[in-house]
Amino acid sequence: MQRQPHFRLVARALGALTLILGLFLAPAATAATPLSTAATGGELSWGVKAGFRSIVKSNGSITASSGATEQATGFTFGSGAGTVDSDGGIDATFAGRVHFQAFAGALDLALANPRLTVSGSTGTLYYDVTKAGANTPGVASATVEAPTRQITSERVVLTNATVKITEAGAGVFNNMYKAGDTLDPLSATISIVDGSLAPQTPEPP
Repeated sequence: MQRQPHFRLVARALGALTLILGLFLAPAATAATPLSTAATGGELSWGVKAGFRSIVKSNGSITASSGATEQATGFTFGSGAGTVDSDGGIDATFAGRVHFQAFAGALDLALANPRLTVSGSTGTLYYDVTKAGANTPGVASATVEAPTRQITSERVVLTNATVKITEAGAGVFNNMYKAGDTLDPLSATISIVDGSLAPQTPEPP
């Protein structure tokens, strides 16, 4: 009977050790994989840079075609196609072409079919570039800062994202800008099938 307190102490110690080991050895929780769905449409709006548009128009012309339209603040490209996910990730391409011509042919530049990719809080803007008749597809022209996106059951929306030109983008504009320079803000809306990013409840067996 005198040994019972000793046994109780040992049992408590073993219990505490089991609890501690359980905490350390328990499997780590894994983050849920974002749901992904196809885009069913959408548009991207971007003006390149207001000062650049003004210079071109004063010395030549700007022509928007093939799905792109021109507004006072820039250009809108439609027919968004690609994918978005429930974390706000975007990989979408838009239709349209904008042709800048000025200075008696010294400037002959077209930007077409922009592609926007966003993961986390940053992204990249790509363009098919035609310069002096030579076409280069998928030029990573600018970085996009996208800390927030609005995600609803029907669309993913990016509004007034900060855009900064890349080194490759600066080359497109004959280095009149340097890498890191801020360009016009960018907005995009990508449409999806209503509810396609909502978690699906499995049917009962």
